[in-house]
Amino acid sequence: MKKPMKYICYFGILCLFALGCNNKPKMTVEEQRVEDSLVKAGNYRIINRDRIRDSIANAEQNKVIGEIEFGMNKEIGEMKVAKFFEQSQRKRFESSTYTSSYIGNYEFNKRKTFDYYEDGKLYMFKIKGVKIPYQKLETEVRYQLDKILEVIELKYSEPYLTYPYPKSYEIDDDKDYTCAIWRIGTKEILITIDEEGTDYTVDVNIYQPNILDSIYNKQRRKELEKTEKAKEIF
Repeated sequence: MKKPMKYICYFGILCLFALGCNNKPKMTVEEQRVEDSLVKAGNYRIINRDRIRDSIANAEQNKVIGEIEFGMNKEIGEMKVAKFFEQSQRKRFESSTYTSSYIGNYEFNKRKTFDYYEDGKLYMFKIKGVKIPYQKLETEVRYQLDKILEVIELKYSEPYLTYPYPKSYEIDDDKDYTCAIWRIGTKEILITIDEEGTDYTVDVNIYQPNILDSIYNKQRRKELEKTEKAKEIF
């Protein structure tokens, strides 16, 4: 009985594949040694890179900015914040007596920059950028964003997440627009653009996500308790 043609074709393809595999030239001992060493070197670089990243995270995760650190009590935290503000002051122009607050070339508003505490310990620091008119979204806002990104990238390399530069309709009063996020151990740095009426600000948020989650869960439990008690009214 004759086999169907399709089975003969499949058998022929399998034979050709097997012959191709058998005809693959074998590496010499020296070539195999070189390939093995390249693989080991590549693996070492990956492991070493991860170790360096972890060591940086461990060393930097408790630092907020300047001499400010997470976990500081309110009294010490406020002293360190005041010192940070003092060190950030410089003249806007050499010929002017007017000073402003800067991190590199990024300008911020110290009067709207705040430290936050939970159970008496610092867990978040929010730096508010200077107000910029909405007409300057593509110029001054972009400049301020670029300048703060440059500073943080020099310290921590590229961010964990980045987002495209926004259009005006993507920014509103209800929610800040996220531009970039860094994750350094137990710390996150979030760069956002905020809309305030007809102005924009480029803001820096430095915080501990686990504490934020804990605060949210605590608030949620309180809300549920109030809801549970309220049902007795009906």
